[in-house]
Amino acid sequence: MKISKSEYLIYLDAPMHLWAYVHNKLDPNTIDTFTKHLFEQGYEVQKYAKEYVEKILIPNSYNNTNQFNFEVTKSDQLFEARIDLLVFNEKEEDWDLIEIKSTNDIKPVHQKDLTFQYLVFSKHFKIGKCYILHLNKEYVRKGKLSIKELFTLTDITEEVFKLAEEVNIERFKALEIASLNDYKGVDTCIKPKECPCKELCHPLLPSYSIYDISRITEKKVNFIKDNYSTDIKNVPSDNQLGKYKLTENQRRQVNVAQKGSPFIDISGIKSFLEKLKYPLYFLDYESFNPAIPMYDNYKPYDQMPFQYSLHIKKSKSSDFIHREYLECLPVDPSVGLINSLIKDIPLDGGSVIIWSKFERTQNNAMSRRYPDKSEFIKNINLRLWDLMEIFHKQMLVFPEFKGSYSIKNILPVLVPELSYKGMPIADGSTAMTKWVQMVYGGGITAKDYSESQEDFSTEAIDIPKESVNKEEVKKNLLEYCKLDTWAMVKILEKVGSIIKA
Repeated sequence: MKISKSEYLIYLDAPMHLWAYVHNKLDPNTIDTFTKHLFEQGYEVQKYAKEYVEKILIPNSYNNTNQFNFEVTKSDQLFEARIDLLVFNEKEEDWDLIEIKSTNDIKPVHQKDLTFQYLVFSKHFKIGKCYILHLNKEYVRKGKLSIKELFTLTDITEEVFKLAEEVNIERFKALEIASLNDYKGVDTCIKPKECPCKELCHPLLPSYSIYDISRITEKKVNFIKDNYSTDIKNVPSDNQLGKYKLTENQRRQVNVAQKGSPFIDISGIKSFLEKLKYPLYFLDYESFNPAIPMYDNYKPYDQMPFQYSLHIKKSKSSDFIHREYLECLPVDPSVGLINSLIKDIPLDGGSVIIWSKFERTQNNAMSRRYPDKSEFIKNINLRLWDLMEIFHKQMLVFPEFKGSYSIKNILPVLVPELSYKGMPIADGSTAMTKWVQMVYGGGITAKDYSESQEDFSTEAIDIPKESVNKEEVKKNLLEYCKLDTWAMVKILEKVGSIIKA
């Protein structure tokens, strides 16, 4: 048996995941999501990276050597690895390892990834330097795409040498796990929501478990599991937990779950609501973040807001008005979005209600890109009021929230008559994917949106090329974004009725 680099990465995710992978025990419904989470794709980035290597790196750093090869595979009796680029350094008379990553930063797992490859390739070559070639997060496109500036080469040789012993031990442990006939005693993961083998990692898991405790660490969750229970209702007091005691927010969540009744900070919510000023503007953006900047003034993975929904209530007694925008042409979508928003949100001082910091962040970015619109955007940002803060700051906690403050989790609890279920587009990731296919046909690398993490993930995905019914996609995108802002309307109404009860 041999352990590949990919299998080693699975082991790092969780030893049980590797055992399940080797023994064909992964849940077929989660395999695609699981592998996407572990392995960056970035085919579009790889294409540009190869151009960078051939036109910039080899001529300038390696004296136009012809001794370089892409995607070289080597193995020994136990381990196998494939390096993205192997280059002979004529001056040093050794070989450099270069791994291409579709991210704009270097993560610890990247260092271990390359260290695994170093351990294999050093059996066959005299290795000099170990590099990661990745997107340059400081590059701002101006005019024609500059391949020279798009990438940066980072030397992590020192880190690789420091990690060599640790990774060597881990890869042999991975080999041992993969060779086992029985999974008993194999360490499991702590993320049942994303787990690709729940029956192995989390058998008989209660509906509300300790893994749902917000921001709980691996050490805490393992201590509670090993000494008490996986059921949140059995979590003991902080005195019993000792050095593994919960944070204030975690303890509140546990208390609410154990009592089975909500926590309501009436004065806190009232004070928060008093900041609202009519007219009310409920605003939500949808966006796309391509790895390769498509338009001027964008960096790699910068968000490009392409759509908004806006529900407007001019006074307490007035009906709601709905406005929306969706860019359907292959142009910088934020230009039309801002121009439309200027028409829909007057400078009247009314509160602009959002869910999370995302809209504020994108407004700041658009202000930098379009300085002629900065005064309007600055005015909007001064009026932003984040509805999610009520839940994020635990002014209102229901057992059914299970530690989440995603609107997708809050809505069915507070407003069960509204639902995203059954909608053709029901989440941010699908919205992004379908918009790209509608406008550009797909084939573009981006970052995926993770509802469970309340944020955009750091993993690159490739949006497949696909022909879609543009009118149908347009209709579905408008319906999805409209529900996002209407959900905020109804949640705010429900919060108001709760504190009045």
